[in-house]
Amino acid sequence: MKSAIKAVLFDLDGTLLDRETCVRNCMKDQFARFEDRLAPLGSAEFLVRYTTLAQRGYVPASVVYEQLSAEFGLPLSLSKALADDYDLAYPKFCVGFRNLLEVLTLIRTRGLKLAIVTNGRSSLQSAAIQALGIDQLFDAIVISEAEGVRKPDRRIFELAMDRLAVPSANAVFVGDHPEIDILGARQAGIRAIWKRDDYWGPCPFADAVISELAELPGVLDQL
Repeated sequence: MKSAIKAVLFDLDGTLLDRETCVRNCMKDQFARFEDRLAPLGSAEFLVRYTTLAQRGYVPASVVYEQLSAEFGLPLSLSKALADDYDLAYPKFCVGFRNLLEVLTLIRTRGLKLAIVTNGRSSLQSAAIQALGIDQLFDAIVISEAEGVRKPDRRIFELAMDRLAVPSANAVFVGDHPEIDILGARQAGIRAIWKRDDYWGPCPFADAVISELAELPGVLDQL
């Protein structure tokens, strides 16, 4: 018999935050402001190359801009200027997936604790969470840079559980990456729900699968 759920943990990018829409809109805005310095790149090419090289955020923006500069013969000083600009501009374009606030609020009304466990830089991830207006809904926010440990290392999941004061057997993790999120959570003794993203291929490790956040409350009931 499975233990009752007392806490729900979430990945951020690709799970709560619609990162691909954020990046697309941020890149369009950035290109418009830097267009005269980005020749011979066009807007569409700039967006395609950035998103391809970034690999859904798993390659740091600073590295992506350096690669772009090398590919198109742009000065390295420009790559640094673009990376600095990205850090400032990105939070302005942060949007959540559909029903984000409604689902989180509903889960809280059930008396469950909530946490975010995300890889990334503290400043950027904190700014994104605040931009979504969801920071006050969470009992714990665990960011890899601040903790010195990254998913899928089980220790970052255990840190979140300690801060929630909930045993891993009473928690569920929701994420989009099959290995980093789902397998990582399972290895920490936490049940895991995959928010389907076909970019990553199949996910055979999940206890359940959702395509939209609106499906989550019903799946929690089933678990």
